[in-house]
Amino acid sequence: MKRLAEEAEAIDPQNEVLWEINFNKRLAELKINLDDTINYLDTCSKQELDWASETFEDLSEYFKSQRLIECVERNITRFPDEELQKQLQMELEYMKHYI
Repeated sequence: MKRLAEEAEAIDPQNEVLWEINFNKRLAELKINLDDTINYLDTCSKQELDWASETFEDLSEYFKSQRLIECVERNITRFPDEELQKQLQMELEYMKHYI
């Protein structure tokens, strides 16, 4: 996942094709196993959490897991970054619609 987050960081925001390919790779990696995904999210870097957050709604629809929601709730305050906290809070609200 770290490599995929680094790749995402390097993609030109105007290149929707490369962004979509990278997004799908990140989503596929995180869909493999709920326990591994939660462990990853609880221990990843701020940059990785930021990139992973783009997949949260899809992950919530896929796993339909209260544990995933609790993981995101835990991570909202893990980094002192107000913008990231707002983004995670917004993703959390979307996620709750799938439980």
